[in-house]
Amino acid sequence: MTKFSIIVPVYNVENYLEECLNSIISQTYRNIEIICIDDGATDNSGNILDKYALADNRISVFHERNGGYGHAVNKGLEKATGEYIGIVESDDYIAPDMFHKFARDIETFNNEVDVVKYSYTRLSKDEKNHRKLFEECMCEKVISPKEYMDLFRVQCSVWSAVYRKQFLTDNHIIFLETPGASFQDMAFSFKVFCRAKNIVLSNDSIYFYRTNNVESSVHSSQKALCVCDEIREIDAYISRLNVASSFVINARYIFMYQSYWWNYYRIYGGMRYVFWLEMVKEMKAMVSDPYLDNKYFTTKEWDRIQRILSDPEKYYNKENPYFKTFFNEEPLNEYTIKEHIYKEGLIQYFNANHRFMIYGAGVYGKKVLEFMKKNNCEEKLTGFIVTDRTNLPGAIEGIPLYEICELPDSALDITIIVAVKSENQLEILRILKKSGIKKVIRVDTVFISMMKEINRM
Repeated sequence: MTKFSIIVPVYNVENYLEECLNSIISQTYRNIEIICIDDGATDNSGNILDKYALADNRISVFHERNGGYGHAVNKGLEKATGEYIGIVESDDYIAPDMFHKFARDIETFNNEVDVVKYSYTRLSKDEKNHRKLFEECMCEKVISPKEYMDLFRVQCSVWSAVYRKQFLTDNHIIFLETPGASFQDMAFSFKVFCRAKNIVLSNDSIYFYRTNNVESSVHSSQKALCVCDEIREIDAYISRLNVASSFVINARYIFMYQSYWWNYYRIYGGMRYVFWLEMVKEMKAMVSDPYLDNKYFTTKEWDRIQRILSDPEKYYNKENPYFKTFFNEEPLNEYTIKEHIYKEGLIQYFNANHRFMIYGAGVYGKKVLEFMKKNNCEEKLTGFIVTDRTNLPGAIEGIPLYEICELPDSALDITIIVAVKSENQLEILRILKKSGIKKVIRVDTVFISMMKEINRM
């Protein structure tokens, strides 16, 4: 009988862990070992694991210092003795016959299968949604990824599959270890599909994936750029193994395109703009690669890429809800270039190809000027704006000073930084609105904090 090693990475999931472990130990297929990696949990997860290990000798528990998801799974891979490896995340649970079905498929195809992968059920707060991952023509037979490029469009779900251990070892397939990072299944998934010769797929659901765990990293916008780290790991893997080919390169582009759009819609606010800049950079590099074959993209996808690259800012402004012309005037945070101005988003925006004017020539306005100097973007500042220029000079440090009623037409395409006290900002925003200004950043607590940090340098 085929032996399976089931790796369970565990970190602070005491509310879900028993349900997860119960679903594994009650499998109808008995030839399994259960390798639980306690990734430095600070709640009661470690004690729960020890209790289950005492009751079931198939369970081994390894208590580690916190190293992240990738580190935990890699530790499990080192400990595994089965012919096939499975991964079950500790806030999910599995169907009673999950490994029975895996064993059946492996034996049906003479134990020559590198990967067996099924679909799954997505658990939200009030419903269960069966996700069918594959086209029916891919299922219930042995296929090669080279014949089905659409495999690289499939959402990463490393836990709804098993992998032949020797296949992983021979191809040096492990997880990227980046402590505190997320989405470390992405590069692993690509490596598997890139190198596998024989895969069996099914749209049956045998895994129950929880999305209503508020602690899950999938909800974190602050980890937006972890996806970029995974793409870089894919590039490093291709280079290390010297496996670049037309198939691999185009598979990488399809995988990158799908993954980046998924991540783009997952995040919000300033971090979405930061990530957008990375997306555009990747797409520019992709279309300039002579090995790119755009036949792997749909007509709709390729048209979208062309429209983006013809004018990335215009596309973002039109497509992104945070760039709508006008919002309700309360709260003030809604009338801004982004929903929330994160420090990362602001710095990236200032570093991008934008021009600015500062509304306010007092203390706040001069602090913004100081910030722009230290951020090396003073040359992007085209003027100061005030409501009434009486008794004021025609320029501040050589930068022209305009009254709002005499703004040049070019100001409509410039980002206005409202640098006045918060109690005066609403009236200024109303004036800008009437003047047709569409791009506005207001100096709020986050902006002030960021200016203080840079001005201390």
